Amino acid sequence: MKKQYPYSNDTDFLSKIDNFHVREQWVRITLLEYSSEIPLENIEGKVTGGTLSKSGDSTVRRTCNLDCVVDAFKYNPDSIKANYSISKKIYLELGITNDTEDYPEEKVIWFPQGVFFISGFSISNSATGSVAINLEFKDKMAQLDGTIGGVLPATTRFDTITTINNNIIQDKKVLIYDIIMETVNHFGGEDISNIIIDDIPKKAKRIVK
Repeated sequence: MKKQYPYSNDTDFLSKIDNFHVREQWVRITLLEYSSEIPLENIEGKVTGGTLSKSGDSTVRRTCNLDCVVDAFKYNPDSIKANYSISKKIYLELGITNDTEDYPEEKVIWFPQGVFFISGFSISNSATGSVAINLEFKDKMAQLDGTIGGVLPATTRFDTITTINNNIIQDKKVLIYDIIMETVNHFGGEDISNIIIDDIPKKAKRIVK
């Protein structure tokens, strides 16, 4: 899922937003259909705490823990509990209140964070008419490392393809690029059009002395 924003390429405006000393922060969580990632519904609330971590050294590169408050009169807490539960796919956006005179139709300036799985969820009602939600997210690698139902049905070799030709069994080595592509597509259930692999050659190189 991808979204377009009218201010995406306006670097001057984005720099102005980035220089705000006081920020009112928001979160928008869009529930996605599991396979097609078509947006189904969303909830918006004010961020009260949390962190978003990005690490290139970790298997799961993006993790997020958010505390937010939503209007109980606008959203049904029972519906939130049922729909935004563990292992659901969501599209996450973080926003800042637009206190400038630019883009007056955009009350909140949203910044896309990508698609995540919900790995933790808790909700509590308040007598003041607000609903407090704590959510933990992990990026799509969580579906491959066992965190979110990532399992292999049997012993699996990723680096070799076995073929039978004239009753002769042959093993053929597979490129790292193809291993990653097949693993994410077949076992992770990710559409090939969404898989981007950088810095890995598609052809094998032979070292010559």
